Amino acid sequence: MLFCILTLEAIRTDSLSVGYASPRQTPHLVASGLDLTLQTGELVCLLGPNGAGKSTVMRTLSGMQPVLDGQVLINGTKLDTMSASDRATRIGIVLTERIDVGYLSGYALVSLGRYPYTDWSGRMGEADHRAVSEAIDAVSARDLAERPISEMSDGERQKILIARVLAQDTEVILLDEPTAFLDLARRVEIVALLRRLAHESDKAILMSTHDLDNAVRNADRIWLMTGGRVETGIPESLVLNKSFQSAFAGKGIEFDEASGGFRPSHEPVARICFSESGLVATWTARALERIGYEVRSEPEAKTISLSLTRDEAKTIWVLDSAGDRQPFDSLDKLIGHLKIQLPKVPSDG
Repeated sequence: MLFCILTLEAIRTDSLSVGYASPRQTPHLVASGLDLTLQTGELVCLLGPNGAGKSTVMRTLSGMQPVLDGQVLINGTKLDTMSASDRATRIGIVLTERIDVGYLSGYALVSLGRYPYTDWSGRMGEADHRAVSEAIDAVSARDLAERPISEMSDGERQKILIARVLAQDTEVILLDEPTAFLDLARRVEIVALLRRLAHESDKAILMSTHDLDNAVRNADRIWLMTGGRVETGIPESLVLNKSFQSAFAGKGIEFDEASGGFRPSHEPVARICFSESGLVATWTARALERIGYEVRSEPEAKTISLSLTRDEAKTIWVLDSAGDRQPFDSLDKLIGHLKIQLPKVPSDG
């Protein structure tokens, strides 16, 4: 049986060029030839090195910055033909910059999302208040509704800003670095929230971020920006075709295809045979590689080996060097011992 999932193009770009134009100067081109699509019901993460032009793309797609060439279509309508009020009912935006909102409460800030639908006085009706209340509940922020924004943590504030854009009731939501000021736990929470909102509310959500690990784990698709181009695909495909390695290549770092993250690159100074599996084995291998060992699964001549055994409910690490077996009752002790045994590597200086 074949299943068909209906998705719609919320944003499409045709041969789009983005950058900065000045009446008296030659336009500064940041990226060109961009043919991109953002579908309803998906979370897309825009990634790229510093200076690649992620914010320029976000501002251009939102209409805050003029197109240099090509076109942006919102639900099939050219962005540059839409009025500001029309754009406000189609595209919701959360920017990186912190905005001073004074002593506004969480509810009052979320209410600002209803401005495209109220009259000149900003008076809200029953439907507007219902939309605000539903947006606050959607981000699980009911406890923040009456609290002043000035008393909120960065993570709480970001939830309220997302609720504001939900109250705006647009099909497209653009977020420029929404996790920039958050700690690890809050970054994970916010991206998971955006993923849920995209899937459950059928929103088309695009967020720019530097958080590669979070993007790879949660995004439906990635827009990878580098060298004036944008490569698109599901995260796993971009890992397998080495696109991340190419985009973020730099001296002293390498992309770990197994974990989906970056790590310092260095030549191993010793080898060790270790072929165990499981959670303890995974973190043991990472510790060995971190201190300079190359972990091999097959034994070699003059290579020490490591195995795991169980003593009641405790893991024992057994190091075997030419028949001399030495047990360790903690990974800390094993790594401390092995670090002493490593040959000294001369520094570059």
